[in-house]
Amino acid sequence: MPSEKAQISLHVLTLNCWGVPVPFASKYRKERFHAIAEEISKRKFDLVILQEVWAESDFKLLQEHILKVMPYSHYFQSGTIGSGVCVFSKLVIEDSFYHLFPLNGYFHKIQHGDWFGGKGLGMCRVSIQGISINIYCTHLHAEYDMESDEYLSHRVAQAFDMSQFIKYTSKSCDLLIVGGDFNLRPTDLGYKMIVTNGNLLDCWLAKNEENETGHTNERKDNSFSTHNVQRLEPAGRRLDYLLYKANEGVDVEVASCKLDFGKIPDKPYNYSDHEGVSAQLLIQRTKDTDQFPETRDDSKLYDLLLESRTVVQKGLQKARSDNLFYTVLCVVCTVALYGFWCTEMERETSHLVVIGRAVAFVTLTLLVAFFLFYKLIINRIEFKGLTGAEKDISNLCESVRNSIKQN
Repeated sequence: MPSEKAQISLHVLTLNCWGVPVPFASKYRKERFHAIAEEISKRKFDLVILQEVWAESDFKLLQEHILKVMPYSHYFQSGTIGSGVCVFSKLVIEDSFYHLFPLNGYFHKIQHGDWFGGKGLGMCRVSIQGISINIYCTHLHAEYDMESDEYLSHRVAQAFDMSQFIKYTSKSCDLLIVGGDFNLRPTDLGYKMIVTNGNLLDCWLAKNEENETGHTNERKDNSFSTHNVQRLEPAGRRLDYLLYKANEGVDVEVASCKLDFGKIPDKPYNYSDHEGVSAQLLIQRTKDTDQFPETRDDSKLYDLLLESRTVVQKGLQKARSDNLFYTVLCVVCTVALYGFWCTEMERETSHLVVIGRAVAFVTLTLLVAFFLFYKLIINRIEFKGLTGAEKDISNLCESVRNSIKQN
């Protein structure tokens, strides 16, 4: 039974702000960030978790408005351009930490950019009336091609890594809240892994059905939805989440959970290409003796682990074939470069031929350097990251299998 202590109300928001600081990449970026900052400053949020705040200037703009009502903030620095993830809070941020995912896509896919953001999982610790709360915020690798997802193994590995990190770092807190753009649908393997292995609950499902009303991205009523995705998923997709878990001695009730930050008032466009998700949590201390032990669905987790390991193993096969591919390209370019080096030109050769040979020589040199760098550095990082994920998944898989046998 609950104690006589009053319930604590906590209002939380997560929003992908779509703040890519590249010309024409994010429409009305400055105008939208002004609108986001002003709207948050008017509302009574206790915690705000934002993603895709890539530019320092955008973060400072948010600070100028939001710190008036939420005096504490933290931006998680990572990669070459920053993680894009930040937290604003009415509560004192007592501690913070950033866990970098071992796998973050490919550096040569500049048009995607995930590698440069150094994606991972940020954590902040806050407290309210003696209840310690871990706030986790993340933005997993995007899915750029639904019909041929080259990043599937990376995203599954990130989801498993995220669930493990949350599971082991949340034991000392009373309540944990996870927010962010997971780039995962509720039916995706990665989402199932996060909620099952992390033993987390979904705020949206606590108050709503799983249908298109909860879709946060590529909605028909969003002015920034793309025709290509709409063709494949006409109703949109749910990618943004608020998850939670109460540890022993604390009871949590989801009073409300809704989509937020849709159309900007008096504007023909939305705050972002994603809808925000906001929730009100009611928190209360309980007597420890009334708490039930944490349960885990080992059979479901075991099946998810087997499926995840298969996906990661396919990623490893691709990494091996990529290594061979770039090895062959490197050898071919090296042979061609050697041929250019050894071939002598006649004195009567025109200036255009000389310039052409020089350009070809420089191009081949750069290609050899790139293929070597990819083979010896980038491919090796990917291979070791996937190998580590495969071994970690296998270890947990064996442990869960033994647990099932004993029961």
